[in-house]
Parts: sequence; C-alpha cells; structure tokens
Amino acid sequence: MGAHRGGPPKERATFVSNDDVLSSGWKMFQLPDLGADDKSVPENLDIQPGDMALGTKDRVLVVIRADGTLKYGPDYTPDEAAQVFWTVMARKRVEFEETLALHNHLKDLVTQIGEADLDNEKAIHLARGLVGTPDGGAASLKAFRAHAFLEGLVHQVIELGRGLAKLKRGPEDPD
Repeated sequence: MGAHRGGPPKERATFVSNDDVLSSGWKMFQLPDLGADDKSVPENLDIQPGDMALGTKDRVLVVIRADGTLKYGPDYTPDEAAQVFWTVMARKRVEFEETLALHNHLKDLVTQIGEADLDNEKAIHLARGLVGTPDGGAASLKAFRAHAFLEGLVHQVIELGRGLAKLKRGPEDPD
C-alpha cells in the first residue's frame, strides 16, 4: 500500500504470492472480530471474518477483503492509510526481530548445554575408570566441574524461562 497520486485508488489489490502464502500470512495481520456494536466501524464497510481492517483507534480507514477488494472508510486518504500501515509494519518488524533474537539466544544456550552434557558424560566415564588410581582424584574433580558447568547453563535457561513467563503474565499486582 502506498500513497496514490493523481487519480482514484485502484479498486483491487494485487498480491504477488500464491494463495497458501497469502492465507497463512494473512492471519497475522487480521484484527480480532469486531462486534456489531462497535461504533468505530462505519456500517457501509461491513467487516467480515478474514478481512484486514486498517485504521486508527477511532476509525477504520480501509478494509482489505480476503479476495483483495478494498472498501474505503469515510474521509479516507491514501497518505494516512499508508502511514498507519507502515507504523503497524514497523511494530511487527520489531516483534519479529525480538523473536529472532530470542530464538538465536535459545539455540546458542541449548547447543552449549548439549556440548556441556557430552563433556560431562565423558568426564564422568573417565573418572569412573580411574577410581582408586593416582589420577582418580583429578578426574573426579574434572567431572565435578563439568557437571557444575552444565548445571549453570541449565540454570540460565530456567531463568530465561522465568523471565518469559513474567512477561507473559504482565505486570504483577503490588498487593
């Protein structure tokens, strides 16, 4: 969507993707179903499930139907609709970037845990084989340290999970 200059906006949007990509990606941008009592939706727009409504808190600027047709709200201006659209897209981009950063962090942590677990297993196996030998004490200490390192990494994942759970719950009640 962009600003239309010199003439009326097109009555049909063109999508450059196949139906599967469009339908799976479309859900991400749909608003919750608006009830019939919602006064911010002009009656002439008749928003249906599957439609994408673009607008501000107080009014709907344009409705993009799942079939690509457009319905314009009162006092619609292409510039205002473009500004609202790109503001929403910027917020979505930030959400995606945060999700990607979290994914990468989790991937790194889980990989470190896997490597630490392999090292821990190897150190334990070696220490068991050296019990009662002059090198047994050093091998046991190495196994203990490997296990402590593994526990530290697992604790990081637990703390990350706790932080995510707190974010999901929202602000805590001070009472």
